[in-house]
Amino acid sequence: MADINGVHVILDRARAHFEGKGRKRIEIVEWPDDAGAPTVLFAKPMSLHEKNRIYKGAKKDDLAILVDAIILKAEDEAGEKLFTLEHKQPLLRAVDADVIARVGSEIIGSDDDCPSSYNLEQSTA
Repeated sequence: MADINGVHVILDRARAHFEGKGRKRIEIVEWPDDAGAPTVLFAKPMSLHEKNRIYKGAKKDDLAILVDAIILKAEDEAGEKLFTLEHKQPLLRAVDADVIARVGSEIIGSDDDCPSSYNLEQSTA
């Protein structure tokens, strides 16, 4: 059994790994700006606590968790939240479901699940 100091060292390493993962850069070509460039949003990796929060209460095959992930994690380049709960219904009812599914899945998914084409922004913290 590891001693208490050894456990703290391991936890510190685990936290440093998580904090150093950086933000995902997600391009949404289906939502171009006035110049035709894709909309870009960013998302920090989800913690187990955050994943549990969005999955809690979800029914089997409840795709609304994808919208919940977008609301919880989507940020602009400056790190400001893009969406609030007031945006949930429009995202569920008036936005292309395939785009929501892709973006939400990219946010929820782990880096190990991400294709190499994903851009990861390294943390500067």
